[in-house]
Amino acid sequence: MIELMVVLLIAAVIAVIALPSIRNPVRDQQTEALASRFQQDLAWLRGQAVSGATTATLTIGAGCTWTVATGGGNNDVAHSMTAATLAATAPGTTCNATMTSISFDPLGMATIAPGTLASQTIAFIPTTGSSVTLQIFDSGAIVSNPANAS
Repeated sequence: MIELMVVLLIAAVIAVIALPSIRNPVRDQQTEALASRFQQDLAWLRGQAVSGATTATLTIGAGCTWTVATGGGNNDVAHSMTAATLAATAPGTTCNATMTSISFDPLGMATIAPGTLASQTIAFIPTTGSSVTLQIFDSGAIVSNPANAS
């Protein structure tokens, strides 16, 4: 009986030690998925601007949310990130953006507000684990983790 209790105690200690190391890869994957979703929504928005010969805008809101609006100011819910969706897909993730909005013209060129630089960044930061930074250029090109890009 004592041997069983010792084995259970050892198993519990190992589980407590291993749990944080299991959570970080999960948070990393959630953060990467969120950054990927942002890139996909941005690419979709650019395509809408080019194919519809109109201006389309992604506006970055508080708490790592964004809203996508195509010609005529119509919001596209499927390509926007709400607070509820963010909480379900990447809980605890925050953003640090050097821009407030990105608009694409019919030629696919980006206007990034504030428009003082040729490129802007957005960093997706989990509570634990690795952050993901995207650099967006006026040309519409996106570079993931520019510090590591070659």
